[in-house]
Amino acid sequence: MSREKRAPASIMGLEQTSHASRVPKGILKVHRMTSDSRSQRSALSPVPSQTSSFQLGPKQVTATEPTYKTQPDQKNKFCAEKAERILKDVLESHLHKVKYDAEHCSRLAHTLCSVIKARIKDEGYDRYRLIAQVIIGQDTEQGVQLASRCLWNPLSDNFAAATYRNSSVYSIGLIYGLYLD
Repeated sequence: MSREKRAPASIMGLEQTSHASRVPKGILKVHRMTSDSRSQRSALSPVPSQTSSFQLGPKQVTATEPTYKTQPDQKNKFCAEKAERILKDVLESHLHKVKYDAEHCSRLAHTLCSVIKARIKDEGYDRYRLIAQVIIGQDTEQGVQLASRCLWNPLSDNFAAATYRNSSVYSIGLIYGLYLD
């Protein structure tokens, strides 16, 4: 009979317990993680449909099943003219009586981004990622130049821009529509 040489248990990653209950540490950790994640998974309540939605803490997570469409339908294509009209309307309606104050304009820029994205989403651009940017500054008769670069598909992606100016502030609004395939 030949005797095999065995490495010490500490080298093999085994816990130092009795011979009958030696279990690799890695397996115990995986088991603990899965038992914790089971309790988290039971807290989720997915809604059965093509798009499932569930509440996970304060944020709502929406999972959409893939459609394997690489191009948008012609009727759902991002229209820069519509988006520009919405931008102009939102900027004019929210900024017509605003006097420049740095803190107020900072909060207002965040609010305007949310309003613009909501109004554009209402147009039915379901498969588009919308990126809104609003810049508000004090109008002191100085020049401002703004540039941006994006990598996108010119057949399906587009953007719109609008400006607004009153006696106290100027504003530039941008919205990018990027098709999700």
